[in-house]
Amino acid sequence: MADDKFVDDVEHELAAPEAWSEAMAQAAADAGVVIQTAEGPSVTAAFSAACERIAAWASDHELAPALLDLLERGVVALDPPLMRAAIANAKERAVSTALFHWPENAADELSAVSRCQALLADGVRIGIAGAPSNAALDALDAAARMADVRGVPSILVRPNPNTAVDLVADEAARARATTALAAGARALDGALADLAIEAVRNGLNTAHESVRRKAAAARLAGAPDADIIAAMAGAVVRGAYGAALDAGAEPKRRRVSIAAPAPSAHALTTFAAGAIDPTGAVASESAQAFVAGSIALPRLQHATFDAPGFESSIRTLAHALDAIREASAGIIIRLEGLAQMLSRAGLAYDSDAARARATTLAARAQAIGAACTETHVTIAFATDPASARRLGLRCAGLGPSPGVAEFGVREDGGFGRILGA
Repeated sequence: MADDKFVDDVEHELAAPEAWSEAMAQAAADAGVVIQTAEGPSVTAAFSAACERIAAWASDHELAPALLDLLERGVVALDPPLMRAAIANAKERAVSTALFHWPENAADELSAVSRCQALLADGVRIGIAGAPSNAALDALDAAARMADVRGVPSILVRPNPNTAVDLVADEAARARATTALAAGARALDGALADLAIEAVRNGLNTAHESVRRKAAAARLAGAPDADIIAAMAGAVVRGAYGAALDAGAEPKRRRVSIAAPAPSAHALTTFAAGAIDPTGAVASESAQAFVAGSIALPRLQHATFDAPGFESSIRTLAHALDAIREASAGIIIRLEGLAQMLSRAGLAYDSDAARARATTLAARAQAIGAACTETHVTIAFATDPASARRLGLRCAGLGPSPGVAEFGVREDGGFGRILGA
């Protein structure tokens, strides 16, 4: 009995595809794409179950092995909400991005917040056209943080020109307030720590002149009396104010980005009139949902670029996304790791040859995607750090790494110096 109990209590390792790095496996697990098996948690089992379900939705059992092979080799990735929906047999929850036009009256805004919160809980990205109230933005930011505590901004708000100035100004003010709070937190933590050290050094003699000076300095820094008394007793909590900011006690919203009408991180914000996907892949003047997946271009670049493999990957991914989506949803296919692929191909990033390669790949992907379904397929070099991490790529979107060489996880799983893409 004791031996059996010991075996049951063993913490099993995460099972993942053989070709995957540890970082890729952990990213999948963090995204909830994992199934508990008798042998322990398994990304591989989750992939197998998802592919079988998607093939059943497509009424094409040959899709399952083709899609599973691409997933296990890290050539393609489906967004986590789609994988989780397939595993749970909940097709109605298969949404990658939802675009909204925000209502102007309070009653309708409450309903919109509730709808967005439910989507955020499933890991869906939100694009909003309009001007949500500060209370609504706070609620959405909180929901996004709860859904993904370590994530990047998943809500992009594009106000109209009449409301943009106020929203952008409020966002800037919150950023400044957060900076001021951080500086104040450091000052408070430092003053209280100095006081505690001085009190201990002088035998907790609160009447000692140096202790009284430190207490006065802490009070001038803004420390409350309770914390000053605790520090004088040598019982200060080190870094308590800094920890409060780390826990989220700050005015800045971490999961919401406000898109200015002028050029910004997403070029689409300059030209689009409606809501924009936070990754910058699509924009729409009407409310719409999208399903999305990615292709890791570097995995197709060997001695030469595997053009047949690329075309086959596009077909398989487009077929899978078409099977997953609800009738009104659009399809997005992101081409990830362009800079890394160009580096492997020996092409200078800022060169005519590189631009021609990118244009050819996008055009070919668009043609193949359109031929695979009735619905429009958007091909995008989007900026999606989360997708790049799941695919084990160093760079998100079009841009290369800022340095020629950097430190990171190599393809063999080891850590060391690597060439920047």
